[in-house]
Amino acid sequence: MQRDRTAFQRMIGRCTTPKSRRPTPIPFYNPFAWEEPDHCVHSVIDIRRYLTEELRNLPPESELIPHLKAIRAACRKFLDQMQDERGRRIRLSHATESFNFYSALGEFRGVIGPHVATVSVQYGIDIEDDLARILPLADDESSTTPDRS
Repeated sequence: MQRDRTAFQRMIGRCTTPKSRRPTPIPFYNPFAWEEPDHCVHSVIDIRRYLTEELRNLPPESELIPHLKAIRAACRKFLDQMQDERGRRIRLSHATESFNFYSALGEFRGVIGPHVATVSVQYGIDIEDDLARILPLADDESSTTPDRS
């Protein structure tokens, strides 16, 4: 359990390290207007490699493995979606490419958020505010149900 907690903390640290100390920006939580496909692709490649290495180091019974595999699969899908039909990387030169990029980035964040939320609760790990932007919203009926009195 402690090994899983430590591995997850390393992953979160890897994904939230300030850009000045990372080779590429993090595509998890920057505002969409700041995202650029090449930087996101390089960052996702880096994260995917890191996850593969972490998976090799975890014992087979680790409860963290399914979550890391799901995040790694989301990385693979994002990378696949970042190529056009000729295998070239999307550059946002056309409206269709822009739509495809932002859709893929939103899906990537949407898949990762629930896994980060589940594991952070399971191991009692706080998630910094910037990364918390991709976490699912709490289902709080008191704030969404109109008063019908």
